[in-house]
Amino acid sequence: MVAADMPAAYGPIDNTLRASLEAIFMVVDEPVDSATLAEVVGEPESVIEAAIMAMAAEYEAQRRGFVLRKRGGGWRFWTNPEHHEVVSQFVLHGKKSQLSRAALETLAVVVFKQPITRGQIGAIRGVNPDGAITTLISRGLIEEQGRADLPGRPIVYGPSVKALEQLGINDPSELPSLDSFAPGGTAPPEPPKGDYRSARRTVDVIDADGREDGDAQLRDIVRRADAAMKAAAEAIQAPEDEEA
Repeated sequence: MVAADMPAAYGPIDNTLRASLEAIFMVVDEPVDSATLAEVVGEPESVIEAAIMAMAAEYEAQRRGFVLRKRGGGWRFWTNPEHHEVVSQFVLHGKKSQLSRAALETLAVVVFKQPITRGQIGAIRGVNPDGAITTLISRGLIEEQGRADLPGRPIVYGPSVKALEQLGINDPSELPSLDSFAPGGTAPPEPPKGDYRSARRTVDVIDADGREDGDAQLRDIVRRADAAMKAAAEAIQAPEDEEA
């Protein structure tokens, strides 16, 4: 839109300032106030407010797929409400696909250890759980259940009603014992609070022992098969040796 086509209530916007503000709005996770924007771009707050108002009016006049609105004391981009239906279809598209192994492992941790924080999930799995948590929340399988009484008051997560329904239980207390899933039938002892890494090492040792047992069995089968092949070869060659 050229300056002549802009709403009369607002003047033209400096292109550099516009680009700077748009770049910031593209990366913010929550509304950002004009005072912070003014400090970042090095312009007076009054100039920032005027530019933002002009940009918001311009986007609305152009009927863009996004709008610039002030919420919670700050500004950010939002999807245009006029396109709610198509956005909903996009967000829900493909949600019937299977969960990844990472998401399934994270869901199991949340179900068995709830309420649990992101940090505790990461300590148990040994990897950053953010992506899996986002997926599970978007699928409606886990939900926020308050905040932990820990430094920073981190959010704690638990299974949703939908997750319990799909598991066929009414409450996590109905879940089977973890012992039934552990190698050898008995789970390692519960580690001290915050010491999940040592527990993971214990599980790794159990897994390694299992792999060693399997490798030994495989080597024994190979030895027996090799001996049988040699015996068969000798049996075939024996008549020829006698005739000679």
